[in-house]
Amino acid sequence: MPKPITYPQFHEAMGSALTAWTAVEDAFCDLFTRLIVCAVTGKGIDPMRNYDGYKIVAGVFHSTSNLKAKIEMIDRIFQKLVTDADLLTEWDRIKDKQRTLYGRRNVMAHGHVWGNAHADFVAYPFHAESRRTRLTYMQVCGQTPAFKQYEARITALAIAANALLAARA
Repeated sequence: MPKPITYPQFHEAMGSALTAWTAVEDAFCDLFTRLIVCAVTGKGIDPMRNYDGYKIVAGVFHSTSNLKAKIEMIDRIFQKLVTDADLLTEWDRIKDKQRTLYGRRNVMAHGHVWGNAHADFVAYPFHAESRRTRLTYMQVCGQTPAFKQYEARITALAIAANALLAARA
């Protein structure tokens, strides 16, 4: 019989997952910034250089704290600039996956760990019954690698879109 999960163990797993989620939002920012800068300059960018335009556009992206609005901004730009069918398909898949993963992120960020003698699950408080999603410890632990894999997909899409837009005549 496995040992019960303690509250500190559960909170540590949530912290790991939420930290992994920050990389997801950074990847969305990178995608947004590459699309804008490539559209404006007509060439690709290397965000690792000290590039002022990249920093300014990233500031615009972070001016809203609502991820849904950020995704809508990216979607409008992506649909306007990107003509490659494979990249458009991957973007649609990323958007669809975002709904599920962001919902799990929200449960961890805004929920409470519940249990009696040991931690059983994380969920929204009782007053938020309509959003009552429960995540077990194992589900929370699974979010860290899921978020990291998702971040890698967004980053790969950003790099591919950057290359496509840089190659435009």
